[in-house]
Amino acid sequence: MIRFLILSIILSVATAFAQRPALSVHGSVVDSLTKQPLEYSTVILFNAQDSTQVAGIATNSQGLFKLDSLRPGQYFARVNFLGYELKTLRDIRLNRERQQADLGRILLNPIALESDEVTVTTERLAVEQHVEKKVINVAKQNIAPTGTAADILSNAPSVTVDIEGNVKLRGSSNFTVMIDGRPSILDANDALQQIPAGTIDKIEIITNPSSRFSAEGTAGIINIIPLRRGANGVSGQITARTSIDERRNVDATFTRPVGIAALTVGANAGIGREPGESSSETRTTFENNTSTVTTDGNTMGRRDNFGFRAELDLPLGQRNAMVFGGRVGDYAFGRDNELSTWEYSETEPLPVHYLSRDRTKHGGFHRHGFINWKHKFAREEQQLSVDLSFGGRDGDDETTTELYADDGRILSGVRTTEEGPGRRFEAKSDYVHPFANGAKLETGLSSQFGRFKSDNKNETLDTLAGDYVYDALYSNGTDFHRAMQAGYGMYSSKLKSLEVQIGLRAEYFDRSVEQTKTGENISLTRFDVFPSAHTAWQLGGTKQLSASYTRRVEHSRPWFLEPFLTWENAYNVRKGNPKLRPEFIDSYEAGYQTSLLKQNVATEAYYRVRHNYVEMLRSVYAENVTLTAPENVGRQFSLGTELRTDITVRKGWSLTLSGNLYDQRVNAELAGKSFDDHTLTYDAKLNSITALAPNTRIQIDASYNGPTVTSQGDTEPSFITNLGLRQDFLKKTLNVALQVRDLFASARRESLTSTPTLYSVDRFTNDAPVFTLSATYSFNNFKKKKESSREDSSDDF
Repeated sequence: MIRFLILSIILSVATAFAQRPALSVHGSVVDSLTKQPLEYSTVILFNAQDSTQVAGIATNSQGLFKLDSLRPGQYFARVNFLGYELKTLRDIRLNRERQQADLGRILLNPIALESDEVTVTTERLAVEQHVEKKVINVAKQNIAPTGTAADILSNAPSVTVDIEGNVKLRGSSNFTVMIDGRPSILDANDALQQIPAGTIDKIEIITNPSSRFSAEGTAGIINIIPLRRGANGVSGQITARTSIDERRNVDATFTRPVGIAALTVGANAGIGREPGESSSETRTTFENNTSTVTTDGNTMGRRDNFGFRAELDLPLGQRNAMVFGGRVGDYAFGRDNELSTWEYSETEPLPVHYLSRDRTKHGGFHRHGFINWKHKFAREEQQLSVDLSFGGRDGDDETTTELYADDGRILSGVRTTEEGPGRRFEAKSDYVHPFANGAKLETGLSSQFGRFKSDNKNETLDTLAGDYVYDALYSNGTDFHRAMQAGYGMYSSKLKSLEVQIGLRAEYFDRSVEQTKTGENISLTRFDVFPSAHTAWQLGGTKQLSASYTRRVEHSRPWFLEPFLTWENAYNVRKGNPKLRPEFIDSYEAGYQTSLLKQNVATEAYYRVRHNYVEMLRSVYAENVTLTAPENVGRQFSLGTELRTDITVRKGWSLTLSGNLYDQRVNAELAGKSFDDHTLTYDAKLNSITALAPNTRIQIDASYNGPTVTSQGDTEPSFITNLGLRQDFLKKTLNVALQVRDLFASARRESLTSTPTLYSVDRFTNDAPVFTLSATYSFNNFKKKKESSREDSSDDF
């Protein structure tokens, strides 16, 4: 009831603003050679008398734009897009007799990469704010993108990335990763830590998705848009990187015409070694005896992967197009620890020392393919699309823990393996029907099917024979099935300066988990509806106010539901919870954009409530052994605000500042007792890019991640600073860059868990600073494709 009351207030206020009279300028932007629309082209309107900026906007996926809420007067416009000549349109007049100025189809001419023209690139924003999403232009935000998608996101608004590359969106890891508008078969963080930064064109961050999107992922969606191009001729880009800590990788993207079609292929391969230090202290109370284990030593992270992708874009006449594509890859992530370990207890106070050697491996082969067909009707914006996607992965996880005496004798060993394939298929269709005065109706249907098998095997070391022996007691498996049928409808309309979109999505979810050893089957069937509402209105000039509401869900991952114990190492076991309920979220956002002192400023307030909030709880399983299990603990509340500004300090020096201040509260029930705790935290980011010379740029970026709270403890804040220097050669077809990551060796991870029977502190740091040298070569004017075939990345308005 409260959410609908808030929506009514939003719509009432919006209608009041909509009564303001408004003049407008509209048109479209296309490539002068291919006549393809140029999405994200920038259109800026200036006052003809004093050249002050009046309004600005980015074109949509059809290259269309419209500037509203203008005053009578004389203007001129500048239209630009990365890799194209700047175009100026003069003598634009608005008055009572001419309330709308139609600029028609604006043709932009491509320019070669070796051009010394700097006007086009300096005006493009690193982060573009749209009604429903934020768009990160990777090449603009980073002078030499190194690492992975997770590294790029460390500078993005609404996102935090810890020292090990784990990404959170608005403080949550429950988000969906899409690649070109299609869900990844991999877990979110596994996917983001594999995609090379040099192969990414843009990243879309959608914190309040509309009903068009699947409701899965309470925090929202991160959509990765890869590099591609559709112009004539063979072109490509090759990047190679190396660092002093055995981190080496190479990636390449090539495009060429194949008859009337355009073919894009890409490949990447890399190895990564990340040395660091780790320490911990764990106190457990079991059967009235308190035991303590402390560890301290070295750790080595491993990130090895390779991948290949291909895509064929085939136009079929004037109104139809098909796209075929796929990607395959393999990865092996893990960590090797060599820790000096001490054990003592109340009953045995004399400390016992030994060496613990742990090795974890996580990875496997994965593949994904898709077919997309799109039909455009004679009526503008009316279209029908059908998309089929399918994927699979082979699980290959292994953990080995061995304990050694001071004289080198092996005392014990535990090895656990988890193998099993996963498969997923999705079919969906989307239809858009326009009406008069900019209104439109969007509808769609989708079906998803998935199956994931898991074979968990536990082995203990026979120290006399020197072999690992199968342990049937702690070996088991599951067969996980899920299916979801969904449909949605959305209606959007525009009344003068007000845009309103209301949607409703319905999902029928069916899930079953069968334990292979016992045959026990636990199923869950649900029917849920997910409303959404988005509004935006122009307040004159560059001022825009927006508000939105969405409801989303997080269904449990397969291993969260495993009803048996699995040993992760000698000190930790985990157990799933087949009775785990889905986690729901109600998310409210309100945003405001303006131009202050000729600089872009955007602020956003949000309030999020997570119901059936799931946390991984730790408890004492045995002496010096802890048990981790997921539980629905209650509700989590987040109330906060984000602020971002893009500042042009002077010509050639751009500065982006962003911050997030929020109060996070957990209202939970643990062991029959109510728990209520909160923390006021914040994160802040700075990104500065300066042109030292026409072919030389330097970048400094820094980020601070504040403390967070859980129902059992908290995490400490962390700070990191990076430095980059780039030099262009051969008329900008070759660039060489040096990056220094964690310049002051300040990044760290420290977490605390505290209960009546458990106290645990874990600390981790990577060796720093890390120096990386990279080189990128582009040939035949390689640049991005202007129109994507993806279905899920269009703007609502």
